Amino acid sequence: MEKQSEDFCGSEFAGFVGVPYDSSTLELTYFYPTTDTWKADDREIVCLIGGASGAATSGTLKGAAK
Repeated sequence: MEKQSEDFCGSEFAGFVGVPYDSSTLELTYFYPTTDTWKADDREIVCLIGGASGAATSGTLKGAAK
């Protein structure tokens, strides 16, 4: 699940932010189902984008191109 989540969020990043992850100053993390939550029908991957090294951001990063 971790690899699938990494691949999914990485592929969605450029379309959302406006630049590829490798060219971005932003950071990407994600949540994914664990073995226990999968048993409870958790099938959701949640992608989170934020400032590098925890830098504060405000508002949406959609189209931020940074």
